[in-house]
Amino acid sequence: QKAALDTIGVSLSPFLSRPVPGEVSHATLGRASTRPMVLGLQGVNNAGTFFEALRANRPEDCACMDCGAANPQWASVSNGIFVCLSCSGRHRGLGVHVSFVRSLLMDAWKPEQLRAMEAGGNLRFQRLLEDRGLRELRLEEKYSAPAVAEYRQCLKALSLQAPEAAERLEPPAGAAVALPGATQAT
Repeated sequence: QKAALDTIGVSLSPFLSRPVPGEVSHATLGRASTRPMVLGLQGVNNAGTFFEALRANRPEDCACMDCGAANPQWASVSNGIFVCLSCSGRHRGLGVHVSFVRSLLMDAWKPEQLRAMEAGGNLRFQRLLEDRGLRELRLEEKYSAPAVAEYRQCLKALSLQAPEAAERLEPPAGAAVALPGATQAT
């Protein structure tokens, strides 16, 4: 996993290191710990509560990343974004290697998938698209762009880390890239 992070390089560092307002932690949700909220999860059949709490602190996640429809009920785990039913169908057409789509309420979620959603988010992905001049591209071109593929690689590598290693939502020491917009909770 460290090798995967190291191969991404520094090209995304300026984007990935920017903080995002409303980082969610146990403390944000009124719990004593500052650890990210998904780390204690062993597996979730209905992740609705998790997503309610996450989106309560990240208003950009309350609209579809692609079309802006309110209250999206689907997610692209690969890209860490929220999408509406219509756009989820378009994402399925891209292939699971580009966009693995899950229902927020009907599907069972693995802990690493929840970590990917927590680490990602629509705002971070929007910033990537804007910074790389990809915002206005067609869906297929946007999600197959090299910068987006790098983002997916980083998100996947970080989500697969053991919860203890991902506790501060940062890559291992010496890695060239920081987690997308993560800030260290205090």
